[in-house]
Amino acid sequence: MGGVIPALVGMLLLAQANPPATGTMTAAARHYDARADIRQHGLATELFATAAAAAPTQMLPQLWCARTSYYAGHRHRDDHADEMARLLALGVPCGKRLLSRFANDYDAALWGRMIAMKHEIATSLLPSLKRLEQTTAFLENMIAKHPKRFEAYALVGALYRELPAWPISIGDKQRALELFSTGIGLAPDNAEMLLGLGETHLALGDKRAARRTLLRCAQDGTGPKELEFETDEARRWASKLLSDME
Repeated sequence: MGGVIPALVGMLLLAQANPPATGTMTAAARHYDARADIRQHGLATELFATAAAAAPTQMLPQLWCARTSYYAGHRHRDDHADEMARLLALGVPCGKRLLSRFANDYDAALWGRMIAMKHEIATSLLPSLKRLEQTTAFLENMIAKHPKRFEAYALVGALYRELPAWPISIGDKQRALELFSTGIGLAPDNAEMLLGLGETHLALGDKRAARRTLLRCAQDGTGPKELEFETDEARRWASKLLSDME
């Protein structure tokens, strides 16, 4: 079993969360540790959502719910659209609580916005460009307020890379490159940051820089302990992109 359970329970007890939520979080963490099995990832999402609903004034359950929902849903992007939408929907109420109660916290604001955006993209034939642009502006503001935190650089960089360019929207691949390059300066070995930078080099047609960056990701990319599986996924995707370039 992995190492997230003691940390989760300890933080919940310090936050004086109610006992039912603590028990459900512990159960969720056990499934989360086994999330290499995609079914376990889904069960963890369901239990984190249950714990978050039972403790709506506690930030930690909302954060784990929103973030786990985001990553679990993302794993179904290429094959099971209905399951992706279901898992993402579980995180939406958690994201709303994060934004309504804990908007001044960096991680709460970040994941509150991201789960809402991910759910809309997954469930709408034509996601609102206006709301995606609003999310981009929100993340840009987070960067201005917290320039030493790297996470928002990667997320807003991906938005600039993927959105259509003017006059349809605000997509700007050069701006994406600037953001990822700055983020790499803050987290030089982070696998998701390296992957995003490599994908941006590819989008700009710079295969040499893309190959060099993706190779760094595949071989040396790291991430926080509680996101070990997601880090491995980023490294595997970088390896796939490298193989596709051959």
